Amino acid sequence: MGKTRKVISPWTSERRLTRQARVYPAIKSAAGNSLITEDGQTLLDGSAGLWNANLGHGQPRVIEAVSQALGHLTYVNNVEGQSDISVRLADRLLELAGSKAHVMFQSSGTAAVEAALLLVQRHFQLRGEPSRTGIIALDRSYHGSSLLASSVSGIAADQRWIRPSDLGIEHIPTPDGEDAARESLVVLRSLLSGERASKFACFIFEPVMGVAGMIELPEWWVAEAVTLAKSAGLKIIADEVATGLGRTGSWFASEKVPTDIITVGKGLSAGYVPLAATLVSREILSPHGTGEDVEVRFGSTMDGCPAACAAGLAVLELIHERDLVTRARDLGQMMREKLRPALALRIVKEIRGRGLMIGLPLVNPAHPDAPLPDASIDRIHTALAHAGVVLYPASSTLAIVPPLTISDQEASELCSVIIQVLSRECG
Repeated sequence: MGKTRKVISPWTSERRLTRQARVYPAIKSAAGNSLITEDGQTLLDGSAGLWNANLGHGQPRVIEAVSQALGHLTYVNNVEGQSDISVRLADRLLELAGSKAHVMFQSSGTAAVEAALLLVQRHFQLRGEPSRTGIIALDRSYHGSSLLASSVSGIAADQRWIRPSDLGIEHIPTPDGEDAARESLVVLRSLLSGERASKFACFIFEPVMGVAGMIELPEWWVAEAVTLAKSAGLKIIADEVATGLGRTGSWFASEKVPTDIITVGKGLSAGYVPLAATLVSREILSPHGTGEDVEVRFGSTMDGCPAACAAGLAVLELIHERDLVTRARDLGQMMREKLRPALALRIVKEIRGRGLMIGLPLVNPAHPDAPLPDASIDRIHTALAHAGVVLYPASSTLAIVPPLTISDQEASELCSVIIQVLSRECG
């Protein structure tokens, strides 16, 4: 009988853990953009942790900021008050977001999305429209792992075991290709036609759908979908937990979209401490324009703690000082060019993504419309690790999401190793 596992890992099972142990090496430490295994091998971190280690590992400025905050002010009761550093971080986020007026801090991206959805529900209650509870999302979306966020997510495996809420959640087709995009808008128009539209509160989307396989939503599709939703009175939520704060080559991937709420998470603390935030327009919290009308009845003890906010401020300062937003845009373009030879391989469908959020969907050469089997994907990831690179899959897509601090040489090496490994798999 196997050893009992005392710590439950997220997003996995005993069977998957056994498989992962064969595929991914055990990591002992990390420095810069590299991971060091238990046996001393150095691996290039091509996934920036879990798409959150945007500044790499062991960044002294962030570590020092957290240390100083812990020594100066360990904790403030966030129900009754707030720390100076949380106000400073909120000011900086609002400066970057431009059109938002309020920030609510959380300890995870899931909680940030949950907050966004709850605030919209309360907004319509105060407006005297309690029947506006419905939520429209995409059918392959991922918005978190709480009960409500999982219900809004469109991942089929989650829907099989999490009972959806009774708010009235609808999923429209993901615009993955021209035909799917047009079908998606047809479905959206149908949902928002006639009296049915008055049942919906919001439309939520990810500008680049990471878990679904690095699918970048077409700009024209987003514009039309948002116009339809806003015309029907819905509020717009951009889930930028993965895409926000530089990852896609702009501070916010939804910066051209008239959003009411933006959620950020992964890149906000760059993986150093738990931190996320919900950026909210003035109207959401004040439906009648008389101040902050919404009484917030949710949150967690450690949300917005001083050490987390200190990390967030240090991260944003470093991104600004090093112009990592521009670098993510330019380096992402360069990497996509270097990966172009992979398109000649039968298992690579296309190159997707924006900025340093790149995906190579892998397909079965014998059946190009079907994803590459799990066994083949495992072989590829094992070979990548042996060649000095760690990547984690998003669906059947090879997700290339390196730290924003990756050097030109490291980026070139990463692309070269990927092409070599994929070429051997095809051979």
